[in-house]
Amino acid sequence: MDTTRIEREALQLPFAERAELAHKLLLSLEGLTVAERDQLWLEEAARRAAEIDQGSVCTAALGRGAHGYLEGVTVQTEKGFLARTG
Repeated sequence: MDTTRIEREALQLPFAERAELAHKLLLSLEGLTVAERDQLWLEEAARRAAEIDQGSVCTAALGRGAHGYLEGVTVQTEKGFLARTG
């Protein structure tokens, strides 16, 4: 399955059809197990960290209120180490 082609074609759909497709895709994620969701978030965190390391995105300092959201979060680094905030 060529997801690039599917994405390109989906983006050509009229707005209402794209919205309906997006809704169906989001609903399909509700059946994931906790382990599957955790794995997806770990992959996303690793992707974002790689973007930062490569300099392809800029980071911004968090405002004071935002730090509470990250307190106690555990992340796994590329080498398998776990780091806990807060």
